[in-house]
Amino acid sequence: MEFDIYGLRVFVEIPYRSLIILLVLFIGLTIAYWLMVQQRKKRVIKFGNFETLKKVEGKKRFSVSPVLFFIRAAVIILLFLVATESIQINMLRPVANANVIIAMDVSSTMMMPDYEPNRLEAAKIAAGNFMVEKLPEATKVGVITFSSQAALLLKPTNDVFKARDVVTSIQASPEAGTALADALRLSATILNETRPKKDKVVFVFTDGKNNIGSNMSDVIPFLKEQDVRVYVVGIGNNNKTLEIYYELIQIMNKTGQKYTSLNIPELDSVGLAEVTELTGGAFASISDKESLEKSLSEISVTNERVALNSEFYILLFITVFLIVELVVFSKYGAI
Repeated sequence: MEFDIYGLRVFVEIPYRSLIILLVLFIGLTIAYWLMVQQRKKRVIKFGNFETLKKVEGKKRFSVSPVLFFIRAAVIILLFLVATESIQINMLRPVANANVIIAMDVSSTMMMPDYEPNRLEAAKIAAGNFMVEKLPEATKVGVITFSSQAALLLKPTNDVFKARDVVTSIQASPEAGTALADALRLSATILNETRPKKDKVVFVFTDGKNNIGSNMSDVIPFLKEQDVRVYVVGIGNNNKTLEIYYELIQIMNKTGQKYTSLNIPELDSVGLAEVTELTGGAFASISDKESLEKSLSEISVTNERVALNSEFYILLFITVFLIVELVVFSKYGAI
């Protein structure tokens, strides 16, 4: 049996034999309480000036409060549980079971204003909130950026606030291209070198698809070999992007400028979802808060059970009960 008390989880395991003994003790306590009540009634009746005391103190003053019985029963039960080592008090705390890399796309298309104020800022806010609010303590977080090539900004550290500040300071690159495969390879290499060894997780924030550098088909086997899970947060409202480009074309036509092609950056949802599926991760859109929250919370987190000094806490409870008994007895105890 287990239950929670103010953040502490109490585990009670009483063997069948001990349970019978505890039941016998409780019955004995009940009988002793009943005999005590009877004896005190006889003693009160023998008191010479009973009627006067009854008028002054009241009739209840001459009976034993049932609260005393329950307090004493609790004390006996707790003492029995401690003596038989049948009770344990533990504290559960979330413990990170993963090292994480935040891989942020900084290609020029991340400055598209289809998100307020642009894609990059929206991605930075989502990544920052995720690190501070969702990651458990002791999680190591590293940061890399990628456009035409991947670059390490911060090696994995336990200081998530430092990692968030690094993400906040990221600026867009004037270079085009999305070297996503290179970013994943770099992330996997960094995670493989990170101590202590834990699950390896990469969170990618991108608005495009792998179109420069290594081929994704060459990197995926490496990710699977290193047991790296990839989670992708896709950024890009393709319909709104089209509207912005058409507005841009109209502006160019009005000013007499000519354009030779219409190259629209498009989020490769299908390809990115396939990468996450093959590595055991998940894909989410930054505009879909429900799927995004679900994906960001899928990092392997375990609840570690920290054993506390059960005897100390039980004896503390017993002391409190005895103090309460003294207070109750002083007011409601029989004469």
